[in-house]
Amino acid sequence: SNQISELTAVNKQLEIQLQSKDSQEAREISELRAQLVQLERDRREDTQEMQRLYDQLAIALSEGTTTIGEDA
Repeated sequence: SNQISELTAVNKQLEIQLQSKDSQEAREISELRAQLVQLERDRREDTQEMQRLYDQLAIALSEGTTTIGEDA
């Protein structure tokens, strides 16, 4: 009977550790997802900025008003 209660206590402790590990992993996954979302947002902004610069360059070239090294 004493052995059963010891095993039950050990089992309970293992369950608690597993739940703790699961919640830590869930937290880490959530943080990684948030980082991924932020990277995707940054990439989209970079792409939009690049497109804006290309558009400015195309306009300047078509107007023939650009010189090398000049700020758009």
